[in-house]
Formats: sequence, structure tokens, C-alpha cells
Amino acid sequence: MTRALLVEDRRDTYDDLTRPANALAVLRWWSTRLLASPEPLEPEVRARYSWVPREIIDLVESVESVVSKDEKTWLLTVRDFNGSSESAFSWNEWERLSLDATDDPASRARISQFWDGHFPLFASVRFGYAYLALERGTLNIVEGDEPEFEEARLEARSLGEMLQKMAQPARATSRWT
Repeated sequence: MTRALLVEDRRDTYDDLTRPANALAVLRWWSTRLLASPEPLEPEVRARYSWVPREIIDLVESVESVVSKDEKTWLLTVRDFNGSSESAFSWNEWERLSLDATDDPASRARISQFWDGHFPLFASVRFGYAYLALERGTLNIVEGDEPEFEEARLEARSLGEMLQKMAQPARATSRWT
């Protein structure tokens, strides 16, 4: 089931993200657990990412875990964002690593500005540290990896499209399947 969603004067087709179980059903090779009831994101995260569409926030707030079969790639959940997950990685791990790598105030400002406009959705440690994020303005899904996390590349035009890519059987060269 799909539905059209008008976002920032652009028409996108999303898989039915109004129901997390529907959105995640395509990830049949992944381990997926929904929370018994949604948990709200911390106010600081909501304020920083107020531009993220409600359907994506609802998805993040409704999921306990979504993990690839090899446990090297996962969806960031409300518990990651709120600091209550058991993950060794924080939801903003890539931003923290980049900030730790420089003392230059201008570089630090650019890094923070980049992350203000990129909502991290997935993390991966397969083939090095990497992320998928929702990009402000376009709502595209972009990928970044080490060593320059802020050099993001287009991966998909929507979260629905990205989930469809991730639903394909795992390829040895893919970080996201």
C-alpha cells in the first residue's frame, strides 16, 4: 500500500509510513521488533529536527529494534535518540567523531550545521562506520562514511525507496542489505 505525501512542495511516494509495521514489512531479512506503545523523542531532538516529517518521527518512536541479519546495520530508534538503548554507539556518533577530530571553530560550526540538516536514520559498521540520513530540504536519503562523514552521497529519493533497496537479499558488497 502506498500513499502520496506532499512535503515542501514536492510530491513523493512513500510506503505507508503511517503504520511502522507496514513500512518495515519489506525488510524480511532483518530482525524487527515494534514497541508495545510509542515512546516520544526527547524535546532537544524534536527541536533540532522539527523539519522531519511526522511519519518518520512516528516510525522512529514506534520501533524497539530493526537489525540486519549480521547485526552490523540497524535503524536508530527512539531509545538510541533518548540515550536509553544498549548500543555502544550514540545516535550522533558520526557528528561526535567529526567534532572530536578538529579544534577549528569554523570547522566545528560547519559540522554542526551539516548535522542540523541531516537526521540520522540507519547506522552501519559493515565495511567501516557509515550512516543513512534524511536530508533537510530534499528529504532524500543520503549515505556518509568515514573518514569524511559530512561528504554525503544520494542513496535514495525517499525512505520508502531506501527500504525497498534494503529489502533485497544481502549482497556481499552492500552495507545496507
